[in-house]
Amino acid sequence: MNLKELADIAGKSVNIYGTIKDDNTLIFTASISDIEIKDGPCLISQWGKGKTPEQALQDYAFNIKGETAVSNAFQNDRREFKIPTSLTAF
Repeated sequence: MNLKELADIAGKSVNIYGTIKDDNTLIFTASISDIEIKDGPCLISQWGKGKTPEQALQDYAFNIKGETAVSNAFQNDRREFKIPTSLTAF
């Protein structure tokens, strides 16, 4: 399974943002909208970062694979699901 397939199953989208840092270098971040990672009783907003959009996606996939994700955490249609350990960026 890849990030796009995971986002489709959750009914969400993959987001990539570019930001210019103080030293004028560009850094990219990637995440799936409205997906939090469960860490005991806490929820963590996780993202990936990299010098390219591809690196950010790879970092994000690495950071969340095997974790328990929560979609729509504070809504009536909240859903928890396990992210496969075989998750890839592409």
